[in-house]
Amino acid sequence: MIGLTTLTYDLDGNMTLYPSESSAKLGSFRRRQTRTATIDGGSDFTDLGFTHSDMLFSYEVSKITEPEANQLVYLLKNYPQVNMSNKEGVFQGLLTNLDINRLPVTFDFLPIKKVSA
Repeated sequence: MIGLTTLTYDLDGNMTLYPSESSAKLGSFRRRQTRTATIDGGSDFTDLGFTHSDMLFSYEVSKITEPEANQLVYLLKNYPQVNMSNKEGVFQGLLTNLDINRLPVTFDFLPIKKVSA
């Protein structure tokens, strides 16, 4: 189960969806690192740590009504950022790659930051 809410009050700004468990992809966990070759044949590493903003959440929702699909479109068109809650926590970010033309409805969520534990 995931919940989507707007950052400001909106009567149509919250919804709960039930994506298939097998489709809920949490993206990859990685650290921000760079590796640069040095003249002596070795390499130099820079490690800038972990951030949630490098993740991508992808969802497929098979059981969705037409009003729910329209509400997803409404959120995507009218709000540059929304909050999403899932089993990993609550994240602020943006909806992207929404396809409501066929089932399952698919969309991605790009987190900007994690706002809860």
